[in-house]
Order: sequence, then C-alpha cells, then structure tokens
Amino acid sequence: MTTQIEQEAANIIAPLINVAAAAGIAEQCAQMALPITATSTAFDLSAYLSAWNRGHFLTLQAETADVYFALSTVNTDTVDPTVTTAKAVTLCQRVPSGQDRVVRIPGIDKPGQLPYRYLIARTSSGSAILRGYISSIGLSEDTRALQPGT
Repeated sequence: MTTQIEQEAANIIAPLINVAAAAGIAEQCAQMALPITATSTAFDLSAYLSAWNRGHFLTLQAETADVYFALSTVNTDTVDPTVTTAKAVTLCQRVPSGQDRVVRIPGIDKPGQLPYRYLIARTSSGSAILRGYISSIGLSEDTRALQPGT
C-alpha cells in the first residue's frame, strides 16, 4: 500500500493553465514565473499558487542562471549560495540553469504551526526566471484540488 504522497510523487502531472476567476468559476493558479536577482528575495507562494499549502509537489525550472532557494515560514530569511557550513541558516539548494527540480511544499503539517509559505531565492550573480508549477494532485482528486478553499 502506498501513501498519498508516494502516489503523487509517482504521478507528476503536466503544467495546467492558470484560470482567471469568472462567473461561477474559482481562480486557479497552478503556474508562476518569478524574477530572480542576486539579492535574496522572499516570494509569498500564496500570492502565486492557489493550492500552495496542500502538500502538493512543485516543479521548479531555472532559466538563464542557476537559482538558489529554500522554503521558509517567514519572509525575513535569506539564502547565500556561498555558504557551505552544514547548519548555517542561509544554506540553500540549487536549481541549475536549464534544469528542473521537483520538491514538495509541506504546507501546514501540524495545527497551530506556521506554513512554509515563502520561497526564498536568488542567483549568485545576474538575473534569472524561476518558473514553477504545481505538479501533482492525488489519484482520487481532480483539478478542483488546485483551486483556493477546496
């Protein structure tokens, strides 16, 4: 028997088009494109992805430069691509330019705790675009799982 997370990881979906709110239709934001610079910036995932906090997988794609990132519960954290100390608070991971990285957004794992709502990202120099899309839904779910409030 597999868990919901294992099922989602084994069944990554293609990017779904964003849908604007219309009469009787909820907004569905499943893709984003973020401008990344050499300054560490906190991006609020709730402003870009309507189902950011449901434990789905997110596929990140770096364009034109490597992007260094980490998820955080606060928007004041920073990342530093030069850090190599194991326990450093600015330690981050890399999405190489032209490649993808699939990660799971934890969302809110326990009641009363802060969600991993912020994607902290930067380049080592220059600028890049970090594209991302929610790349999983549960096998028993449909695209309504990507709408807000479901």
